[in-house]
Amino acid sequence: MNKVYVLGSINCDLVMRSEKLPQAGETMEGQDFLINSGGKGANQAVACSKLGAETYLIGAVGNDVFGEICLHTLQEYGCSDKFISKISGVPTGIASIWVVGGDNRILLEHGANYRLEKEKVLQILKKHCKEGDVLISQFEIKEEIIEEAFRYARENGITTILNPAPVPQRGVNLKILNYTDVIVPNLTEAEGLCGFSIKTEDDLKRAADMFAQNGVKETMITLGEEGAYYRGKHGEQKESIIPLKVVDTTAAGDTTIGALAYRLAAGYTVKESMRFCAAASAITVSRHGAQQSIPTLEEINNLLNM
Repeated sequence: MNKVYVLGSINCDLVMRSEKLPQAGETMEGQDFLINSGGKGANQAVACSKLGAETYLIGAVGNDVFGEICLHTLQEYGCSDKFISKISGVPTGIASIWVVGGDNRILLEHGANYRLEKEKVLQILKKHCKEGDVLISQFEIKEEIIEEAFRYARENGITTILNPAPVPQRGVNLKILNYTDVIVPNLTEAEGLCGFSIKTEDDLKRAADMFAQNGVKETMITLGEEGAYYRGKHGEQKESIIPLKVVDTTAAGDTTIGALAYRLAAGYTVKESMRFCAAASAITVSRHGAQQSIPTLEEINNLLNM
């Protein structure tokens, strides 16, 4: 089985619930304070690792207690941290999350995620990443690093998966798309990238065709309760969700990305992996939490065999 490399963000989430937001100068009581390891890069790496893929996260944390928490969690889930830099004088990425009436309000400090060095990333890929391996990235690190990493991957037979989240306000770097084998946006992200509303299957085809015109080989758009849509070199497919009770949608998209990378590393196609990804996501949303809610391979297989 090929290896999976995740080039991406590592954040420590500080979560607190309250009935309302405090006004300027006001102090209020909060409840249910949690510290979670997060960041899309870390979540996707954990998803791959929990399924059994040999997974390496390429990223950066600060030399602080929050970085130690994130590294400990990665180790707990079997994901290698050998390519994670500790950077002094800058904090680990922090997401301060206020949950008010079920809605999240988030302040994000990129911290060490934006201090990742392009030369170091390329050095890791050139020394360790081989033809047939899988490389994932998202937009929580600098785009210039993603562009160079994906360019190297495309030139050396390494499969690239882009999760275009969050969508850049100034628009996506088209060179990154040109080096992308598989793009996996959710519906909102696809609309943000394409510049039009996606309401029908014809709209989905139009979006996938737009990605293809910019060099992307395959598109998989996740649609929430409507499942997922695929269009690419193996044709076209719409996959339904597996209906489990939804408890918490946190990390559902990251689980899908990780499950897809695991399957591609194992030799399956994107189209062949749609049902597997649906099962992985269904289990995740049926449980509370982020990385702790991501399923194992045995749990997915048990659901698929029911």
